[in-house]
Amino acid sequence: MESIVDQGAREKNSASKYFKIIQALPYPTEEDNGLWPLHVDTNDYLKSLEDRPFVLVETGYQLQQLADHVSKHPFFALDCKQSQRSYDSQINLKYTGFICLLQISTVEIDFIIDVLPLRSIFAEKLGPLFSNPSSIKICHDASDVLWLQRDYNIFIVNMFETQSSSRLLFPEKLSLSLLIEKYCKVQVKKDDQQIDWRIRPLTTEMLVSAQNDTRYLIYIFVSMVKELVEKPSTTTAKYFYLHKAIENSRRLSFGKFEDNDKLGPNFWKSYRKYIQLNKMESFSSIQTAVMHAIFDWRERKARELNDGVTFVLPKKMIFALAHHCIHINSPADLIAICDKVHKEDGAQVKRYVEYSNEIFSVIKTSKPQPSLNSSSSYSPNSYKINTITTINNNNHNSSYTNQNNNNSYNNSNNNTINKQPSNTNSGPKLPPCLPPF
Repeated sequence: MESIVDQGAREKNSASKYFKIIQALPYPTEEDNGLWPLHVDTNDYLKSLEDRPFVLVETGYQLQQLADHVSKHPFFALDCKQSQRSYDSQINLKYTGFICLLQISTVEIDFIIDVLPLRSIFAEKLGPLFSNPSSIKICHDASDVLWLQRDYNIFIVNMFETQSSSRLLFPEKLSLSLLIEKYCKVQVKKDDQQIDWRIRPLTTEMLVSAQNDTRYLIYIFVSMVKELVEKPSTTTAKYFYLHKAIENSRRLSFGKFEDNDKLGPNFWKSYRKYIQLNKMESFSSIQTAVMHAIFDWRERKARELNDGVTFVLPKKMIFALAHHCIHINSPADLIAICDKVHKEDGAQVKRYVEYSNEIFSVIKTSKPQPSLNSSSSYSPNSYKINTITTINNNNHNSSYTNQNNNNSYNNSNNNTINKQPSNTNSGPKLPPCLPPF
């Protein structure tokens, strides 16, 4: 069996190979090789949107034909549909999720790939297409990058992401449906978060919704490139905003998928953001212990429910509960804190109300407990820490273990974090939630 060290080295080498390719990609110039549509008539692309057919790809032969066709184009659009759960959906979906559909659009035609029956050959047929630096891959949400890594170890090289690029042109964040309405003058109904993409056979509603996610992306792309080239800049650099959009997309290409049950860079990035917004230096040892305890509970609950961790308890609520843990003396206190985050964040379902007793119990047991000989008044030395937390701030990884020890809490270390790594195993990993081949 491959060791954790060997697996980590293999993933690092695999990722760095593509990162070097991405970093080496040239910026567009006046003498560009036709890769970037700097001087095009966008009306030609708009006409191509009328009465566009789509092809449903369900066999290996069709998948090979698709790869041969798309490889001849300088750019194409892509999008993934995975099993996921929206806040108000009643569909019981998988803990980690998996890709169910992949849509690819060229100037002439849209392809909808039913991934479920093609999983065994999917990476072999489409991996080279996505890692080819001679073509531009257009997508609206960089989460596709992470999903393809997670399921098939596929990396997207030379990506143009319209969501981050739109922020260089418009002050407000625009969804894909709003970009379609702005550029293509078409109103598209976006309710695909309510759809269970595992259902077979695919309904007409599912196929139309999937096609619309890539059908208009190429026209939006060429229109954006034209606007980014023409946008005035205070610098003398040519194509300043287009270069900036490419750099943003390139940075998103470097994203690396993290397992739900790992406190990786994305978690600590959100943690630092919360600390900055609340004008804190860091969590105290008590707050950090509570944060880890709630995180562990969320992972166990998500696996038990076979649901996404975000829909059990968002990260913002974990941080808020850890931040104010000293003041939580009942489930009602917990609900009041989460209500404030819920109001600010706009979530649609109060899952924390249903689990308030469980979360309160977790917080209560993870906070320092008074020793048997302690007096009624609070004394820092009369409390024991049930959870010892260790964080490595250099690489943003963490490991931690629960211990019942007799060491008293040191008041002078109230705002410090132990940086010694722990060798405690997190237990066996569950197999990925995929239907059988």
